[in-house]
Amino acid sequence: MYSEVMVRTYFFILYFPRTISCLDTPVRLVGGATEYEGRLEIYYNETWGTVCDDDIDDKLSAVVCRSLGLPWVVSEVFCCARYGKGSGPIWLDNVNCVGTEARIEDCGHNAWGSHNCHHNEDVSIGCYPAKDMIKLVVARRCTREG
Repeated sequence: MYSEVMVRTYFFILYFPRTISCLDTPVRLVGGATEYEGRLEIYYNETWGTVCDDDIDDKLSAVVCRSLGLPWVVSEVFCCARYGKGSGPIWLDNVNCVGTEARIEDCGHNAWGSHNCHHNEDVSIGCYPAKDMIKLVVARRCTREG
């Protein structure tokens, strides 16, 4: 039913989720109840700042979760400063990701610091791990003799 490659891919994603990430521009999640959620902040020009929620979608959250190396299965992006307003500069606006980018700066966006936003539009991200890891087993087909 499932190809061997497909099973191996799911095994790798579920059991070895962390990746080594060498970011040119570090990101972090701030203000969440866990390390898996919070206001998205990005370090640029020696200063932490935020990302505006204009034109965002869940592809941005997938890129951020991957770049942070978090063991996520479901990622979400939230508008309207869900985890509080930032206080630094708003670095990025109109971020448009395909979803396969390694880093947020690989996504399309306005020039750094060019925005029409206020901090009540800061992006928040959730990178949610599976509550229970799935265990894949190989079952033998038994026949009844008799």
